[in-house]
Amino acid sequence: MKKIVSTLGIVCFVFTALFIVVKNTSENYFYQEKSATEIEEMIEKQGEVVVYVYSDSCSKCIYLKRSLEEKMFAEKIYGLNTGKEENMTFIKKYGIHSTPEFFVFEGEAVRKRLTGIKDAKEVIDFINK
Repeated sequence: MKKIVSTLGIVCFVFTALFIVVKNTSENYFYQEKSATEIEEMIEKQGEVVVYVYSDSCSKCIYLKRSLEEKMFAEKIYGLNTGKEENMTFIKKYGIHSTPEFFVFEGEAVRKRLTGIKDAKEVIDFINK
C-alpha cells in the first residue's frame, strides 16, 4: 500500500512539473522582443513600425501581457524592454518616462503615441486604427 501511495505521489509530481514547464515555455506574447538597435533598423527599412515599450516590473505591462497574449499582434508589434541597458539611448531619444507606451513610426517620424493606457481595448483600438 505504501508503494502505491508513494508511486502515485511521484507520478502526480512529475505531471505537475511537466505542466508547469510546458505552460511557461509556450506563452504567446502579443509582441516580438527586440533590442533598440534592431527596432531602429526596422524603422529605417519598413514603412510602418509599432513599438511597445514595457518594463518587467510594471503592473500595467503585466496586465496587458495577460490580456493581449491571445491576440494575434506579434507579427505587427516589436517590444522594447526598458530594463535592458542597451535600450537606454532609444528611451532617452523618444522621451520615454513611463511604461507601458506604444509608438507607431512611419519612416523615422513618430506618427502616433499612446500613453496612460487604461485597458486592453484601448490598445487594440490604437493598433487597428
